[in-house]
Amino acid sequence: AWSSGTVHEAGFWSRYGAYLQRAEAAEADEREKAMPSREATVWANNLRGRREDLLAQGRGLPDDQLKAMEEIPGWSWNPFHDGHTAKIRVMQQFITATGRTVASVKQREEWSGHPIGIWVNSWRTRRDTLSDSQETDLETLAGWTWNPRDDQWEEMFLQLTGFGTDHGHIRPSLTLGSEQEKALARWKRNQKNRLQGRADARARALRTLLARYGEQLP
Repeated sequence: AWSSGTVHEAGFWSRYGAYLQRAEAAEADEREKAMPSREATVWANNLRGRREDLLAQGRGLPDDQLKAMEEIPGWSWNPFHDGHTAKIRVMQQFITATGRTVASVKQREEWSGHPIGIWVNSWRTRRDTLSDSQETDLETLAGWTWNPRDDQWEEMFLQLTGFGTDHGHIRPSLTLGSEQEKALARWKRNQKNRLQGRADARARALRTLLARYGEQLP
């Protein structure tokens, strides 16, 4: 990283033109010719780190550098935060458009050209790098859980709820109907056995659903 004002000035202006040219290039080979991707990443990260250090000291980058960076197409001082916000918007659109929840998203699923399955998995595995506000953003998404096993339970519970809405009862057949219905029947049977006598959130949810259709969970 650039350690002094003089070195920083030299480091900034010596490669700024190349970085700008790379950002404005339309083709991948043109971008690499202007400035290799690894060098561009290091340069940008050094600049962001320098700015953070200066802000922590109550200072900031020179105005001419700030103005110069405003000319860079797509530049962001906090790309992870900006990217996170954009992805949250996509997830909200997905939920609204499909009527599904995050719980139903498969690991490699794509929607409208977006790798939403990869996003969900990445958010979970990188939870320790997320800010409190970013965690809150995720937890407000319908069906969000930090544990994919919770997703599986939530998805089956939603299937059982939907079955009740469609059929007026929640007694899927173990022997008749589709394989999906048989799987749902097995899941219901197993959950009734597993959750009886318990008072946790899952037991309460299943107990409430069963009661709605005249069934009980001891």
